[in-house]
Amino acid sequence: MLYWLNRIWVWMRRSRHSRGFGVQSPWAYRFIRYVVNEHYPYYSYDDLKQEIPELSSRERKMCRLYFRLANYRQADEMWSLDDDDRLSCAIRGYVQRACKKTKITYTDRVQDFTTGRLEMLRITPAVDMEAAMEKAIAAADVQSMVIVENIYKSPQAHRIWQQCEEDIRCITTFDLYECGIIFFDTKRYKEKYIVNF
Repeated sequence: MLYWLNRIWVWMRRSRHSRGFGVQSPWAYRFIRYVVNEHYPYYSYDDLKQEIPELSSRERKMCRLYFRLANYRQADEMWSLDDDDRLSCAIRGYVQRACKKTKITYTDRVQDFTTGRLEMLRITPAVDMEAAMEKAIAAADVQSMVIVENIYKSPQAHRIWQQCEEDIRCITTFDLYECGIIFFDTKRYKEKYIVNF
């Protein structure tokens, strides 16, 4: 019940940022409209709901977002920095259904996160977010996508997210309240978007 009351409050505060309204960049509009806020029921949603029935409404919403992001990005490798094995397994199911070639590596220690090329990264407050972001930003290239979960969960998480929004290396940021998504394509102008997700 508390989740739904919070969702209504957040939705009302962000209603003017719904479905890409006011976004001038064609790329950002398409990303918001057809990836982040795509309401079409993808082919695997029903099967995944039966295979992983124990998810809460918020967890399922996030898993479906990861499904769409994986389908969009088509990454060879994804890192997930988290200590929640149950949710990580659920996300793995959604990501690999969307993109079978994606190899997912889980760790709850930032020092384990090493990659030659950063394609897709999930960061949660379960790890040292500041150290993880610094490592991610240093490893990122124009193809990289970083998802930072629970950016409003604590003052520290929100401060780290605000630092990412202001960092000149983080070119495009999308604040979805439940999470933030960062792109590093230097061919684009620096922009930050609030999205009613």
